[in-house]
Amino acid sequence: MASGMVGMSRTWPIFCGFVAEVTDEYVVLDKVNIKMSNAPEFFFPTPLIIPLMKIVWFTPFDPSVRFSLY
Repeated sequence: MASGMVGMSRTWPIFCGFVAEVTDEYVVLDKVNIKMSNAPEFFFPTPLIIPLMKIVWFTPFDPSVRFSLY
């Protein structure tokens, strides 16, 4: 299980998923759970392809962690 944070806004989502493929340009995550403060449990229905230039960092993260909505 891997996770990464992609900077899209001031509150960055956390992508938790399995690394399916890594190239010199992008990472493909499969079975992705996108964790955000306004939607703590969202499972993306297809694999996500994320350009390496948009990834802020990779870090171990427990996917069972739940965020409070308030």
